[in-house]
Amino acid sequence: MPASEPAKTVQTKVQGIFRYLQELHRVRTPPIVRLEDRSWCLRLDELPESPQLVRGYARTGAPSSEKEMGPGEFVIRVGRPQETECPEPSVVIKNWLKKGWDGVDADPESIVKKTRKGSDGVESFDASEDRVTALADFLDTKNAWMLEERGSIEALTVFSELFELHVRLQRESEKYQLFLADGVLVLDHEAGPVEHPVLIQRIELRFDAGIPEFTVVDSHDSPEAYLPLLRHVGLDGDAIQASCDALTAARAHPLGGAATSEFLKDFIQRHWTNGQYFENALEAENATGTRLYRQPQLYLGNRNYGLVENISRYLQALPELDEIPESLHRIVGDDTGRSDERSDDTPEIDLLLTNHANSEQEQVIRRLAETGAVIVQGPPGTGKSHTIANLIGHLLAEDKSILVTSHASKALRVVRDKLAAPLQSLCVSLLESDEEGSRQLEESITGIVNYLASTSDKKLTREIERLAENREKLRLEREELRS
Repeated sequence: MPASEPAKTVQTKVQGIFRYLQELHRVRTPPIVRLEDRSWCLRLDELPESPQLVRGYARTGAPSSEKEMGPGEFVIRVGRPQETECPEPSVVIKNWLKKGWDGVDADPESIVKKTRKGSDGVESFDASEDRVTALADFLDTKNAWMLEERGSIEALTVFSELFELHVRLQRESEKYQLFLADGVLVLDHEAGPVEHPVLIQRIELRFDAGIPEFTVVDSHDSPEAYLPLLRHVGLDGDAIQASCDALTAARAHPLGGAATSEFLKDFIQRHWTNGQYFENALEAENATGTRLYRQPQLYLGNRNYGLVENISRYLQALPELDEIPESLHRIVGDDTGRSDERSDDTPEIDLLLTNHANSEQEQVIRRLAETGAVIVQGPPGTGKSHTIANLIGHLLAEDKSILVTSHASKALRVVRDKLAAPLQSLCVSLLESDEEGSRQLEESITGIVNYLASTSDKKLTREIERLAENREKLRLEREELRS
């Protein structure tokens, strides 16, 4: 068996692997620095006025209440508008109206025939004062209807866009993330023009099919600077860190008020000598040079865009680790011998499973117990979620706490459903911040509290002893039958 390498050598190799992954990610996913390159974007200052579209913030950009917008508060609500028919005109003028008079975009000046042939020859529309008055009344009514209907049509367009976006997020939730952003930085760069927000916030899109209605909701994550953009425009590590610290101190938010404006103004003027700040896009429309303006918007980005920053944090923490995980030793080809420490005298691992398992699934659990880490790969339907559910039951029986994570909340729901019924109430789930996730969280905590209130250590110990005794009897009976 080869001897284990010195800890410093292993650490250097691990650092090399993580730096390689960091650079590989940067090459494979270059930063998007122009909004027009995003696959989907919605500017909040261009939303239509409609009763079906409700804003959770003031039009100036500040939250509608005195407190800062926080987790769970909605940004916008968009219901599905119902189209209405154009009001009926008076019988006095109906026969004088041209085809298409009831269209929402019909020109009021050209919907009436000026003359019409009758039994007494050609008749002029203006010849009757009653017709002129009836037309004026009808146009007033129709204009009011057109104004409301046009807003409904525009709101329906937004609703349709969100519907398509919702389907896309459901289908590829592990790939995409919806962001709220503000503080659009505009400058000329040697690699091409830059026009992208610097302040971003992860948000959630919820859909209530019973209404139907979409709600864009602020998430539990804190607002952050779009670091790939800051690195792209040439800011060094110290400048980026200073900006992140200033963002945290200012508690800036894409829909924040004066504090956010002050942060953005300080940012552009601190890092560029000719940097200009504008409070809205209209003011910045004719400006030139490096500038930053406020224009809150939603855009669709990559869920894993922060991977580079997470790797950087791990690289910083690596020298401080007391012990490098066994799995990383094996990745860099270092044999510590820990996985071979099991001898013939070592007792067999006692598998305590809540579901049926085949030999391969049992081997996964044994391998994890022996080495501390295991990778399982396979196409859908091969039993990975079933194995995870079994593993959770086994680890709980060993008095361990378990954290299960996934890019897609759907995968977590599948695992939870595969758990034995008594264990499901012990799961504290955080599956986004939708109503179902909140309900499960409340049920889990209530179930745990009720269970603890109705039992005691002595009672649990007796129950464990009884179950262990019954299990041993069953095991001996099984061995006897097999022999």
